[in-house]
Amino acid sequence: FLERLILVHGHWSYIRMCKFLRYFFFKNFAFTLVQLFYAPFCGFTAQTIFDPLYITLYNVVFTSMPVMLVGIMDQELSVENAPPEVYEVGQLNQLFNKQAFALSGFHGFVVAAGCLFIPYQMFAQSINIDGLDQQSMYFIGTAIAGIVTIVVNFQVGKSSSF
Repeated sequence: FLERLILVHGHWSYIRMCKFLRYFFFKNFAFTLVQLFYAPFCGFTAQTIFDPLYITLYNVVFTSMPVMLVGIMDQELSVENAPPEVYEVGQLNQLFNKQAFALSGFHGFVVAAGCLFIPYQMFAQSINIDGLDQQSMYFIGTAIAGIVTIVVNFQVGKSSSF
């Protein structure tokens, strides 16, 4: 009983926490960097591209549940199929380290760039050259917010092992 608790459930816990942390950082990098990349388009005036309600609900409603489900429910191996080699991953700190954190940041950077610049170019005709047309700014902000949410949740779902 104790061996199973420590080895199998401890391994699952390590895997879940590593996935949870990687995707938590990834989704927040992706969301925040979109706003950072938008700053030159509004003259660095601290105008955000997203509606304030969306900014509030992004972490609380739209992207927290998939990440938490992966963190709670994910099981890499069954209890019977756990060879001793799988425990080396935790001992060697291979799943969450500085390199994994940097990779999460880079992944968020790429997703943020794609989620901002592709729709921005698609909707470029509806925005003034100076980016000050409020109606079209919120329209493109809503489109980008939806795209970021879908891409982040898809990435989280793609990596789960339910």
